[in-house]
Amino acid sequence: MSYFAKVDLILQEKENPNTIMINRDSRRDELLVSVCKFYSIGMEDIRSQNRKGNIRDARNLSFYIMYKVLKYTCTFTGEFLNRKHPAVLSGANRTADYIQFDKEYEQLVATILNQ
Repeated sequence: MSYFAKVDLILQEKENPNTIMINRDSRRDELLVSVCKFYSIGMEDIRSQNRKGNIRDARNLSFYIMYKVLKYTCTFTGEFLNRKHPAVLSGANRTADYIQFDKEYEQLVATILNQ
């Protein structure tokens, strides 16, 4: 079973979302699962080429979390989320600007980060 299939299984779990162990960085995985839950999408959607608004926003928030918060390199973040590093920089910066502009969105990001 692939990594992203495991993440999608966690999203589908209703009673105990921590029953499936995900290897690698557990904090990153928890935050990405929270982003997916908030936007009601799967990890495959974030990694897809789809440019719909909610998927784009989830992807940009994922870029921000991995690059700016967890301090992964933009190259690793891009490879992990199926993008090139300029897209990671652009999305992370766009999200950072939006956080400064919109206080409700800032609270949303803080809620996701504190889970």
